Amino acid sequence: MKSSVKYYILKYIGILGIGTAVATTSTQDLQNRQTETQTETQKLDLFLQYNFALQSNNFTYLANLYANHTDQIKKFKVRNFDKIIANALMVGDMDSALALAKKGKNTSAIAQLILAIDNLKQKKFRPAIKLLQKTNNRLAYAIIYLIAKYQNDPKKIINTRNKIPEITRILDDIAPIEDVQSLHTIIAVLIKDWYKNNPAMIYLAYYLSPDNLSIKYTLLIAYTQNKNNYMVGNIAIDIPKNPTTDTIMERIYENVEDADTQKIILSRITEQSPQWYIALAHSAISKQSYGTAEKYLLQANKDGTYENDWRYWYRLGIVYERQKNIDNAQYALNKAVTKSDNNPQVVNYLAYTEIINGIDIEQNLQKLKIAYEKSPTAYIADSVGWAYYNAKNYRQALYYLKLAVETLPMNGVINDHLGDVYFVLRRYHEALIQWNRALLDTGAKDLNRALVKQKIKRLE
Repeated sequence: MKSSVKYYILKYIGILGIGTAVATTSTQDLQNRQTETQTETQKLDLFLQYNFALQSNNFTYLANLYANHTDQIKKFKVRNFDKIIANALMVGDMDSALALAKKGKNTSAIAQLILAIDNLKQKKFRPAIKLLQKTNNRLAYAIIYLIAKYQNDPKKIINTRNKIPEITRILDDIAPIEDVQSLHTIIAVLIKDWYKNNPAMIYLAYYLSPDNLSIKYTLLIAYTQNKNNYMVGNIAIDIPKNPTTDTIMERIYENVEDADTQKIILSRITEQSPQWYIALAHSAISKQSYGTAEKYLLQANKDGTYENDWRYWYRLGIVYERQKNIDNAQYALNKAVTKSDNNPQVVNYLAYTEIINGIDIEQNLQKLKIAYEKSPTAYIADSVGWAYYNAKNYRQALYYLKLAVETLPMNGVINDHLGDVYFVLRRYHEALIQWNRALLDTGAKDLNRALVKQKIKRLE
């Protein structure tokens, strides 16, 4: 049964090139067909693995597939060259991207752009311009304009200016381009600036100008935002240490979850710099070692480096709050509120901290309502609802907590809060449902699971 199903899957997706009628007349013929079927099954397995890697954005897995099965992947029947080329760039496989671009140059704009960039890198200006003209978009004409400036071609400059006048006015401010390397850098920076949030396009800029630190920084940030730890580590490992690198790496470190990648990022931060201590504090917080995190944070700001950085005070306030040091938590969080110009996220954390400690409930309720108007998130809705609960306005508490649970239906703390409101309103069955849901959230660090179980047992 299994082999029959697999055969028809193979036939359906077009990988098998055999007919439905099978006539075997010899042992050799049977062996040949078995070998062929095994080969096609391997192709199917690879095809499914490849598509799984694409769908799940598992870039390490995707990179390994490219490394071990490059020739087979290139032979896949691809309709959307833009997609598969972009994924090759996302894992830093420029060779495959170029090979695929040659196959899709008649239908894919990104294929034409890649081939043009490759020609530029080899100083082949005429074929590059021909491909860029075929691409026919604003970026392509901007690159043609820069080539014309480098070649000092007045006719081409005028013709291109007429196609993109609003862009060439900006490009006119660029000083005369005297060498090819400068041309490459300017074009690469142009691509980087136009596609800041597109790692595939920024990688193309990096390919054209691999020594430009600004492009490397932007590429690292884009890969971090796309959770591509594989490429974050690959790019970061060669970046030199300097104050700018320290600052960027500290922010990247905070947003990378892979332990091996974190080690690489930390190795690029100057040891015992303020950013180094911030990174160590982040590690300590992730391990719930709040006392250690406090020491690192205070060391980071010993010279006032982060005095005006609201994120620093917000992080320090959280560390104090987790240690039940409410006075210091209030001090740090109030500084964070002031320096962030009443950022709703910070206002929410401070107000919620004070509410659960019985401090200025009515005043904090009003602050939370303003924060919710600015940023109507489930977390702030939960805080507003909990403030109403503590103010004994249960109907309003129910309204906001139901809003919160609609967005985050399986958040343990929110479920627990809503269960408490249902209990006070004597809606016991609904309270039990919410409390039991709360226990399903195994990752809820702020949930008192023992207390929730006690409430369920008491009600039952």
